[in-house]
Amino acid sequence: MLAPGWVLQDPPLPGRGLDWAKGALETRSGRVECVWRRNRDQTVTVHCAVLEGLAAELHLPDGSARMLEGGSYEISLREDPQR
Repeated sequence: MLAPGWVLQDPPLPGRGLDWAKGALETRSGRVECVWRRNRDQTVTVHCAVLEGLAAELHLPDGSARMLEGGSYEISLREDPQR
């Protein structure tokens, strides 16, 4: 865990029928946001916005984690065909 900072836990993707989800938190310093969207090409796009001067650790459904410094990020993942 980062100190200070955020841990963005991207939950496992649900089954068919739910194609996107969005979470946001308004803080005293501004808005932190993470969105995922299932695409027709069997990829999933994750978009996260982290406040400048902060860092976040993003945990993805494939078990990997990425450190994100202040800024906007877009990450594409190949969807698990077993879902």
